[in-house]
Amino acid sequence: MFGSRILGFLRDIFLSAFLGGGALMSAWVQASGWANMFRQILGEGALGQALVPILSQTLKQEGGERTRQKFSTLFIYLTLLLAVLTILISLPLFLLADHFTNPIWRIAALLTPILMPYSIFICSVGVMTSCLNMKRVYFLPSLTAILQNLIIIGTLFFLCPLFDTGWGKVKILSFSVLVAGVIEFLFMLWLLKRENLMLTFSGKVWKDLTTLKEIFTVALPGIVAAGVHVISAQTDRLISGNIPHFAGEIGEYATSALYYSDRLVLLPVGVFAFSYGTVALTEMSHAHAENDLTKFQDTLGISMRNLMFISIPITVFFFAFGREILQVLFMRGKFDATALEQTLFALQFYVFGIPAFAALKLMTAAFTSRKEMKTPFYTGLIAIAVNLVLNLALMIPMRQGGIALATVISVFLNNTLLLVLLEKRTKIGIPIRSGAIFLLKMAAVSVLPLTVSLPVCRYLQSVIAHPFAGPLAGLAAGGILYGIFLLLLAKVLKLSEAQAVLKRLLKR
Repeated sequence: MFGSRILGFLRDIFLSAFLGGGALMSAWVQASGWANMFRQILGEGALGQALVPILSQTLKQEGGERTRQKFSTLFIYLTLLLAVLTILISLPLFLLADHFTNPIWRIAALLTPILMPYSIFICSVGVMTSCLNMKRVYFLPSLTAILQNLIIIGTLFFLCPLFDTGWGKVKILSFSVLVAGVIEFLFMLWLLKRENLMLTFSGKVWKDLTTLKEIFTVALPGIVAAGVHVISAQTDRLISGNIPHFAGEIGEYATSALYYSDRLVLLPVGVFAFSYGTVALTEMSHAHAENDLTKFQDTLGISMRNLMFISIPITVFFFAFGREILQVLFMRGKFDATALEQTLFALQFYVFGIPAFAALKLMTAAFTSRKEMKTPFYTGLIAIAVNLVLNLALMIPMRQGGIALATVISVFLNNTLLLVLLEKRTKIGIPIRSGAIFLLKMAAVSVLPLTVSLPVCRYLQSVIAHPFAGPLAGLAAGGILYGIFLLLLAKVLKLSEAQAVLKRLLKR
């Protein structure tokens, strides 16, 4: 999984070089955003989590044939749902493409019919992966994400240069994504056949609506809860596509700037928050089963403090060194100075959401461990609504910065609602005094190292007058100094989380 995330991030780096940060990249982000949204909501996450225990229980109690029938029922109706969604989204956009005056919307409308069918294949791959995980088959299904990234990177390097126009490049890139989805789908079908789980299309399967209801009843609240950020991100992209109407050429960079910022911010969240959230979910589930409220509270509190010890310094570091990070990662090829400035503007608002995005993984896990999926469902809906309202209110005066800020505010609100409701239902005490002291110490250990690391970074850039080597040297030296002084200050202030986090990282 970690390798897939890194390869996916490399894919985005190559995308920035070939497509840049203007209208073309913004259109690609909007068009591909639909398929990616459905993939993360319906192909992975809560639906997969609901599928594994249901199929596992069926396999144990009713045997392999009934398991295969249940999975086939879900697969058939999920495919039909995605096919309908593909038509409903793609057809109107394709028919209206010539009527869009905004270049972002026009290109996105032409690309969407190519990219939306990908959602059918990749969501199928997602549920197939869950089915195979039920049989404890993990490694081979995980290769599909790596395969997809390799196909896209290969297209960028070998096929895109054959086209003179930006439209030609982005069109062949869209077809490569669809081809990757088909290859992944066929590979997973082979794995299903190998594990005696090949799909069946008998009449009994089509009529088995009880299974469909069982799966989606369990999964629906979690789908919304887990999909809050995904839905909000796609909403951000759609709204940001209208920014060019009042921001001129600069507005063409808004959607791509949000995309690059989102990918950068969610990289540490995906790596660290997923790790802590997975472990905490297991421990809190056991604590709830044993009716051990103290253990439940301790697990949540310790996990949250450890995660904040990681995420708060990352937030400060990304804010202070954002320009250098973007220069090193993206500034090459079509990604020019304007793209850099517009992405940096979005990033400087987005980074403040890192602790909140990370905390949301734990807060959702706290309710999941208690089998209370409806609460994250309702708070997620509130967060999406607030994000939409704030998007519309802030996008005009602040462009993409306002949209990023709206997302950050909504995720903080979601966390606050979940924390208040958890305290009310479990009667666990919120350690306000110790929490405030911890946050003050974290502010000190996160900000004070900048007084040394930032001047060194700037000095090296002035000495090494190279557009890549200068920022790279400055970022490397500044990052090392920042980490050293952070750990020293943490020891001085007696933050035990430093040792706990280092132990876990070294172990992993």
